[in-house]
Amino acid sequence: MVVAFWGCVFLLTIGERATGPGAPSSWGSLGLVHTAFETVLWLAVTPGFFWLTRRFGLERATWPGAVLLYLGVAFGVAVAVDYTSHVLLPVFRRPYTLAQSLSGLGFIEEFSIALVVLMAGVGRAYFLQFRERRQEALRYKAEAGVLQAQLSDARLEALRMQINPHFLFNTLHSISTLAGRDPKGVQRMIARLSSLLRRALEGEATQEVPLEEELSFIRDYLEIQRIRFEGRLAVSEDVEDGLQDALVPDLILQPLVENAIKHGSDGGPLRITLRARREREAGQLVLAVSDSGPGLDEGDMERAAQDGRVGLDNIRKRLDSLYGGDAALDLANGPDGGVVATLRLPYHTAAERRIEER
Repeated sequence: MVVAFWGCVFLLTIGERATGPGAPSSWGSLGLVHTAFETVLWLAVTPGFFWLTRRFGLERATWPGAVLLYLGVAFGVAVAVDYTSHVLLPVFRRPYTLAQSLSGLGFIEEFSIALVVLMAGVGRAYFLQFRERRQEALRYKAEAGVLQAQLSDARLEALRMQINPHFLFNTLHSISTLAGRDPKGVQRMIARLSSLLRRALEGEATQEVPLEEELSFIRDYLEIQRIRFEGRLAVSEDVEDGLQDALVPDLILQPLVENAIKHGSDGGPLRITLRARREREAGQLVLAVSDSGPGLDEGDMERAAQDGRVGLDNIRKRLDSLYGGDAALDLANGPDGGVVATLRLPYHTAAERRIEER
C-alpha cells in the first residue's frame, strides 16, 4: 500500500510540476529524475516513521515526550529530504545552503508531508494495537466463553482509535498537492487533522458523549473534507436549541457522513446537512445526515436493508447493544433528492442518568 501510494503521488506530482503555473521551461528529464529521487527518499523513510510511532506510542503518561520526539524527527527528515534532493539534483536552481533551504517553500512542503506520514503511522499503530487486543480477547473467549461485554467495549475502542487509512492517505495526498499553491489550506488541514486525531485517539473511552462533543468532532472531519474537495463541498447544520447535553453514541455520525460524501459525490458540488431535533412525545432524539447526491435505486435500498454501506451494519449493532429496540437507523431517499440517514435514539442527558441511578 505504501509503495502504491507513493507511486500515485509521484505521477500526480510530475504532472503538477510540469504543467502547473510557473513551471520552469527547463524542467525536462532532470526534473523527472529529481521528483523520482525525492519520492524514493520518502518511500524509504516511511517504514521508519511507522516503526517510530509503533515503538513510542501516544500513551497517557508519555505522550508529551512522544510528540516532541515526533516533531524533532519530522523536522530532521524534512531538512534531510529537501536539502539532499536539491543539492544532488539542482533542477530548480534553488539555494544550496542549509539556512536558505530552511527558509524556502520546499522545506515547508517536506515538513508538512513528514507530519502527516507520522499521523498515518499513529493511526496504524493504534489499529495494530487494537487488533492485537482483539485477538487476545477472542482467544480468551474461546477458552472461557465469558467475554461478550468486553468484546462490545473492544468494538467501541476500535471506532475511537481506528482512523480510516484511506482517509489518512487521501489527506496526505491532498496536502502534497496543495503545498505548492495553497500553504494556508495545508496549515488548516493539518490543524483540523491534529484536532481530529487528538479527539479520537486520546479521549477517554466512553459509550456515550454529549451531542455538542460529537458535532465538534464531525465539524473537524468535514473541514478537512471541504479543503480536500476545494470548494465543491458545502455543509450546513440545523440543530434544535437545548440539545447540546443530549447523550449520543460516541463517533456515531462519522460513518454516516463518510458514506454521504463517498456515495453522494458524483464529481460535482455536494451539500451535506446535519440535523438534530427532539420528539418530546416519543421521548426520542432524532439525528439526520442528508446529502444532495443522486440518491438510491431499488438495488441500493435492498443492500442497505441487509448490511448497508460501509459502517451501517456496525452502527445498527451498536444501537442494538446500547438501546435494544428503542433505537433505529433508517436510510431513504430525500424528498428533494439525495439520501437521508436518520438515527432515532432515546433522549437522555448525563444529569438525568445520574438522577435515575440514585
